[in-house]
Amino acid sequence: MVLLYLKNQLQLKDDATHISTRFELSDTMNFSNIIDFSESTINKHAVLFNRELDPSVKYYARARALLSTGWTKHANLDVVDVRLSGLTGYKNSVLPSKLSTPILTTNSTQDKHTITNFTIEANGFNRIGTSVHNKTIYMVTDIDNNLLWYRVTELELNKIEVNDLILEENKMYKIHAIFGSSSYDHSQVATMSIVTGGNDNLHLLSSSSVIRGNDYIVNFMKVEGMEHIDISLYEINGTVSQLVYETRINGITGIIPKIHLDKDLYILKSKSNLDIIEKNNIIQVTV
Repeated sequence: MVLLYLKNQLQLKDDATHISTRFELSDTMNFSNIIDFSESTINKHAVLFNRELDPSVKYYARARALLSTGWTKHANLDVVDVRLSGLTGYKNSVLPSKLSTPILTTNSTQDKHTITNFTIEANGFNRIGTSVHNKTIYMVTDIDNNLLWYRVTELELNKIEVNDLILEENKMYKIHAIFGSSSYDHSQVATMSIVTGGNDNLHLLSSSSVIRGNDYIVNFMKVEGMEHIDISLYEINGTVSQLVYETRINGITGIIPKIHLDKDLYILKSKSNLDIIEKNNIIQVTV
């Protein structure tokens, strides 16, 4: 993977609003052949390209920002080769890194992980020298290191919420983090594996679809010792999930009012008094 990020080259006027940034990667100095690019209103300060670099090729990168006053001039960027199976660096990595490797955790059970709305924590920053921690790169990949989600942030240095990604149940994924510093160094990649699913007590008997304009009757299989079930409904707007309704069911049957079912796709999270983790079900609203 290839990381490009701004180093404060883009001087923004106080009255200008930063709308988006266009990043370009090329194998020619004059950028006559652009091999990858991104223009985003979300990742405005950095981008991660899901491609491998050829060590025999010289690469060039640049970026310019779209402001409320127009486009800035291009700024040249460094190219950082992010290797998920080893060190982070460009062509020649130094061992050991000047920065400590992040200590990775999430707020969910590692072998029974929730599929969305979870938090990644990256702690333990240390360094050789006097540089400061000014950037953390978070990534989620599948087991084959195919990139599914990432953030490069200068604000959420030790903790970030993943609420715009929905993983599949009963699959293995990897979570990665890299520290960055004011000296433009990067740590080695920290990786932890997670497995989604694992709640065997709750079995939703209701259909996975509901007709628009109708209440949704939630009905679970009865299990001995089950006294109540807490349910939460998350609306999926694009790829972002947002809590819209939650309640406690005393027993195994409850109702989600139709007023909360005006979108097309939802995630139903449920957990009974017997459980330590949630069960996730996709609910489709049809016409």
